[in-house]
Amino acid sequence: ANYLCSCCSCCCNLLAGVSRHGYVNTVLTSRWIVRVDGDTCTGCGRCVRSCPVKALSVQGGDHVVLDADFCLGCGVCVTRCPKGALVMEPRSQAVVSPETIFERIVLMALERGNLQFQIFDNPSNPMHLVLQRLTGAFLRLPPVKARLAARLLGSKFLANVRRAYERFYGIDFNSL
Repeated sequence: ANYLCSCCSCCCNLLAGVSRHGYVNTVLTSRWIVRVDGDTCTGCGRCVRSCPVKALSVQGGDHVVLDADFCLGCGVCVTRCPKGALVMEPRSQAVVSPETIFERIVLMALERGNLQFQIFDNPSNPMHLVLQRLTGAFLRLPPVKARLAARLLGSKFLANVRRAYERFYGIDFNSL
């Protein structure tokens, strides 16, 4: 299920992970991000106090600055601005939400660089060790070389791994 969390970071461990410890990948962001209009912003700080992950800060006492790496795109800050200086706009890179638990596990394994160990998980099987190394090497290739390798090997498995890689990183191999 996809939903937009509206918790506060005082009691939500996931949001506290972002705001207190800087673990920005613990929470999936929305497809939106805040834009601050520096001409309209007075630096009152209401939005800063409302942000659950501390993505906003007042600089120079007269305007708010966004740390885009931390912004979840929840929009809470926009509702707190009395001057209308904050607006939500689409992120420059699309956020793809996993649709199933299986897809979420695959995407997390891709992000952590250990998909090959999730798929081939029997270290006592020599074939698994070979396939772990082959898949790991494939995943470390730059996008163009990964596409070429999948095509040359004619592998449906590598083609599917490539598609998952494309979806996770927002890269379209066909346009390369």
